[in-house]
Amino acid sequence: MGELNLFDEGVRVLGVKRSGEEYIGAPPTDLRLLAGDLLILYGRKHRLHEISGRA
Repeated sequence: MGELNLFDEGVRVLGVKRSGEEYIGAPPTDLRLLAGDLLILYGRKHRLHEISGRA
């Protein structure tokens, strides 16, 4: 997750909800994201919209 560099873009990852698993709050930067993970983000609206359109 740290490779995404979201912090440098003014976006904070508050948590990750994994399918069939518990919520991971304040996830570590070395957490490997899996297909189907739902990220809970905090940041400016225009930045979040921009990020949501990335591949």
